[in-house]
Amino acid sequence: MRRLVLGPAFLFFCSFLWACGGTTDGVGTADVSDIADIADILTAGPSVTDVTARSATVLAATNVDVVCAVVYGLTTDYGQIATDLDMGGGGHGDHRPMLLGLQPDAEYHYSFGGVGPDGTVYRGKDSTFRTLPLAESALSAPAGRNLA
Repeated sequence: MRRLVLGPAFLFFCSFLWACGGTTDGVGTADVSDIADIADILTAGPSVTDVTARSATVLAATNVDVVCAVVYGLTTDYGQIATDLDMGGGGHGDHRPMLLGLQPDAEYHYSFGGVGPDGTVYRGKDSTFRTLPLAESALSAPAGRNLA
């Protein structure tokens, strides 16, 4: 008989999604006392920057090294998740997860959160931002270098 072993990243995402209003549907349990407000450890942000028609970056800084994630989508059901690409296998304090695959000229909901080294799940509040229309996004793109 083979046992299925769930890795820490999968369990983190299940915990984070559950904390943001989702469900783990029987995958583990969580004690509500282990869920804290992300505002308790934020030193900056979260704020959305570098918004285009198809992507955006969430900036945040925490005074506790956390493994962070952002859940996002067109409603508060979210449906997508982004992590910081430079976590290097552990938590850190300066966060820049990129939100990809966005629709142009659409309002998105997002929630920034994370898990601390003591296992505390930090949950953020729902916030919104709007992507640029396709035409405006193309006009605001940085000019390329002329190689001719």
